[in-house]
Amino acid sequence: MEVAKSTVIDYVRAIYAEDYQTAYALLSAESKRRHSEEAFAREAKAAFVLYDLEEARAESRGEDAAEVVMALQQEEEPGAKAFSVVKEDGEWKIVYYEGKPLFPYGE
Repeated sequence: MEVAKSTVIDYVRAIYAEDYQTAYALLSAESKRRHSEEAFAREAKAAFVLYDLEEARAESRGEDAAEVVMALQQEEEPGAKAFSVVKEDGEWKIVYYEGKPLFPYGE
């Protein structure tokens, strides 16, 4: 599960660094079918969520699926976001069907 967690952290860091190409490459195949790279970059620029990357934890959802829970860095309303990830060709990929790139949802 450490690799799944690292994938989500790398994804978030890439968006923070405005390296949208790297972040897009970490999306699942179905997510890429739903969002062009240009649309993804546009959406990523428009929204910002600050996560505590040190507090990420991964939870298995089967052999090829997991959730990585990231704590939100905000004092007024602490919370967390679960990123869904799937294994494709031996690599963990982010599931982003709805929402925003930094706050993605599967269906």
